[in-house]
Amino acid sequence: MISSANRVALIEDLDHDHSLTEIRDKYIKGADIILTEGFKGNPFPKIEVFRSELKRDLLCGKEDNLLAVASDMKLDAGVPCFDINDAQSIVDLIENKFLK
Repeated sequence: MISSANRVALIEDLDHDHSLTEIRDKYIKGADIILTEGFKGNPFPKIEVFRSELKRDLLCGKEDNLLAVASDMKLDAGVPCFDINDAQSIVDLIENKFLK
């Protein structure tokens, strides 16, 4: 463990890959919202980042609880598609959907 006047960091050996629910229940207290990267297989709402240069399909669909896509090109994914550089619209979506 590393501790300072303003922060604490913990490195811990684990016996399995923790789910997002396990991480939330064990380590996160008093948060209104949790934003993560990865965890594609979980049931929680997702915003996928899509870059056309990677030349691949979307990883998630509406059936995976896909909430929106942030992309460098317009996509028809059945959910809102935001310009990858339009952070304010993505923040507005998250705020309106989960914090109001």
